[in-house]
This record gives sequence, structure tokens and C-alpha cells, in this order.
Amino acid sequence: MSERTCQTNGCEETAVTRGHCEPHYRALLRSGELPRRQRAEPKKCAAEDCPDLRIGRLDWCNRHYQRIRRNGDLTTRQPGPKAANPMLACARCGLSFKASTRQAEASKAGRAVYCSRDCQKGNNLVTLTCAGCDGEVLRRKTDVRGKRVFCNADCRSKAPKQRTGITNPCEQCGTQFYVIRALAGTRRYCSALCKKEAARSGQVTRNCDECGTEYTRSPSTAGRFCSKNCEHRHRTGNGKGYVNADGYRVISQGGGKSAKAEHRLRIEELIGRPLLPTETVHHVNGIRHDNRTDGPLVMDERGRLRSGNLELWSHAHPRGQEIGPKLDHARGLLALYGTAEEQKQYAAYAKVVVAEPSELETPGH
Repeated sequence: MSERTCQTNGCEETAVTRGHCEPHYRALLRSGELPRRQRAEPKKCAAEDCPDLRIGRLDWCNRHYQRIRRNGDLTTRQPGPKAANPMLACARCGLSFKASTRQAEASKAGRAVYCSRDCQKGNNLVTLTCAGCDGEVLRRKTDVRGKRVFCNADCRSKAPKQRTGITNPCEQCGTQFYVIRALAGTRRYCSALCKKEAARSGQVTRNCDECGTEYTRSPSTAGRFCSKNCEHRHRTGNGKGYVNADGYRVISQGGGKSAKAEHRLRIEELIGRPLLPTETVHHVNGIRHDNRTDGPLVMDERGRLRSGNLELWSHAHPRGQEIGPKLDHARGLLALYGTAEEQKQYAAYAKVVVAEPSELETPGH
């Protein structure tokens, strides 16, 4: 949309108001050729018989607006006699004074009233004895929290320390010793020597599970081994292996061979052949370094092939859904895990159960 230009001859400025630019429009207003906007006449106050004008957008003048704020309506407050203030006696000096309305209400409620601020402050002061120099100390009642007060910092530093604890008997030697209240429930001995003697009296004697050496320690730190070296040797299989980051015990093969998981080695010894890539060993109790066996692999009532804490699993499955390959795969499983008669009968089908090319043997399975 194109912009309009000013209607004044020879002016090429953009029209702003009534077809004219800003300077020419103001000139027309000054000359009187254009009609000026009529201003609204001011309105009078809405109160009856009030000649004053309204203020802002309110319906009342300032006088009636303030009256509404004070009284809640336009009714004029009726003057009357004021209540005479009573004469009361000061609670400190006994002087009679003209009380205010608030003081009269406090006196009726049973609270003390004072003739001046000085009497009120003076009645709250108490005179006490300094705990450092035995001098008189003037303090407010609200500031006195303890039994001892001091007139200055020097008296506080020179005064003997006040003992606020209690005395308990030592559980080892029976001597009475001082202890602060915060430690009264946990402090049981008068000294470190008594604490050590009490610890020795409750120690236990055990034999190391690794080397058989007898050692004596407290029940909380006795443990199973006499030293960290024995604990390390026991954990790593007496120097024949170690427990890896996954929790499996790994045994070194020697002769340039790589290390292998102990649980796989034990199962291979029981079945007399290497494990297939489709076979894994499961720990029954969940402890990965517990590789206990108690004889040959036996099929239990739940169909689990296990020995001790080790259980042999197989995740091999046939390809496709044809009945013939599935039956051959089932015969292959009997050739591997069946009874002696079944293994002899279906020995030719053992080669059917093979591993997938992408499945690799790892020490953790």
C-alpha cells in the first residue's frame, strides 16, 4: 500500500493527520482553519448540594472522598465530649500521672504502668555482683541468662572457668572423671590407656584361613586372615590366578596360552571336552568366584545339569521352523547331554549343534 503525501501544495512529506503532515497540521490548528477538539466539561461532586468538582475518575470531591475513607460513608462525624483520662500511680516511683487510654487499659488488665520512659527502663534493671571482682553490675532483667555476670571483659578473662559437666565412673578402673554433658552418654573411660586395656580384654583369638597362623584382635576387626598378604593370596587362588573386574576367577594356562576362567576349566574337566561357543556356565548362588564342584555333572529333578555351584547352560537353537532340522537338533542335544545310551545312539547328530559364526568365547561366561 502506497503512502499518501501531504495535501498542501508543494509538500511531499507523508500525510499523518487529516491528509496533512505534522508541521502543516499544527499550522492549520494555529490559524483556525481546522476545527479544534472540544474538551469535556468537568463534572461536579456526586454528594448532595456540593458545588466542588470531582477529582480524577472518582465521583466525589476531595473533601467527601476523605470523609468516606475515615467514616465509611458521607455522614459527618458528630462531635461529643471526650472521655476523661484517669489518674494512675507509677509502678516504680509512685507518682500520680494522667494516663493515656492504652495505659488505662493496661492497668485494668493488671499490668504495671509507669509515669515516664525512665521509670519503665529503671524498673527493668537489676543489681548483681560481678563474678570477677565482686563489684556491683547493673543489668537489664532480659539480659541476665546465666548465674554469673561480669562488669567488663577483663573480669571475664580473669574469672575461673565454671564447670558445667558431670562426674562419671570409668568402666575399666572405676576412677571418677569429669566429662561435659554433651559427651556424658558416650564417654566411658577416664583415659586412652583404660580404653586400650578394655579393648584387649574383649579380644578374640583365631587362626588364619590361609596360613593357619594364630592371631588376636578385637571382634570387630578380627576377620579371617592374619594379614593383607594372606587375604590377597586367598582371594587370587594361592597365586594361581586372580579375580578380574567382573568378579570371575581367572587362571593362567602357562606355556604362552592366555588366561581362562576357572569355572569353564572345571566344567571342561567334568565333560571331557572343550565347551562349545553355545554353552555357558552359570553360578547357582550368584557368587562368580565360587567355583566349587562335588563330582560329575548330574541332571536333577528340575532338569538342571549341575555339579556343586556350577551349572551348564546351552543356548543353541535350530535355524528355521522345518520339522526335520528341529528333530535333528533335538537328537544332537541328546548326543551331548543325554544318558550314556542316548549319547551312543545319537552320536552322529552331535555335529548338528554348532555355534553361530558371530558367537565368540569370553572368560566371563
